[in-house]
Amino acid sequence: MKNLLIDIGNSFCKVAIADGMEILWVERMKKERLIPFLKERFPQEEHPAYSVLSSVSGYDPNLKKFLEEFSTKGLLSMDQSLKTGITNNYKTPTLGSDRLAGAVGAHYLYPDCNCMVFDFGTAITIDFVSAKGEFLGGNISPGFCTRFLALNQYTVNLPLLRVDSTENCIGTSTRDAIGNGVNLGIMFEIEGYMRLHSDKKVIFTGGDSRYFAAKTNHPVVVEETLVLLGLAQIAMQYEQ
Repeated sequence: MKNLLIDIGNSFCKVAIADGMEILWVERMKKERLIPFLKERFPQEEHPAYSVLSSVSGYDPNLKKFLEEFSTKGLLSMDQSLKTGITNNYKTPTLGSDRLAGAVGAHYLYPDCNCMVFDFGTAITIDFVSAKGEFLGGNISPGFCTRFLALNQYTVNLPLLRVDSTENCIGTSTRDAIGNGVNLGIMFEIEGYMRLHSDKKVIFTGGDSRYFAAKTNHPVVVEETLVLLGLAQIAMQYEQ
């Protein structure tokens, strides 16, 4: 039975269809396009069983109502009452639903491993999942584009750039200094975590995951659909 998976981030959303745990296709779009896209893509007779919704920006009541009527078995929203199959040890109720879904996906892929998940988006999140299926917590820092934007917006003279680092780690121009500062800052951060947690399975996900995976010699797994896999796993638990 096919389920609809929706991951709404800070800037874009991902929409996918899963047949069990197989992700059949993924589309990326602006949030405003979501309902029109679903109406165009799915004739009445092809509606999904469950719709599983994760949103970092809150849940639009109009979208929830649409998905409740759109899905033959109903809507599963990532909130505190949803069964995820893992234990959430986060102490506050403000845990991003994408982080929790990513933890579910990591535990599904590597059920016997302690995992460290890096999600490279507007923010970089570093989350820890135990082999026992526990979300242990994690950390948050500014993402790749966010760092470039902050340097531009909170200074008088620095331009808005998005550039790679140079072979010489000491910048000899403003462009190189910004590129090195942002790129190397993130890489030193990543490498520091991996040195401290060398016993853990490292998973990269998010928009900039392949970019940074190519820059490290540490063994990492890139799984761009990690959050969607977590949502698919949650739907499977409700089907059982």
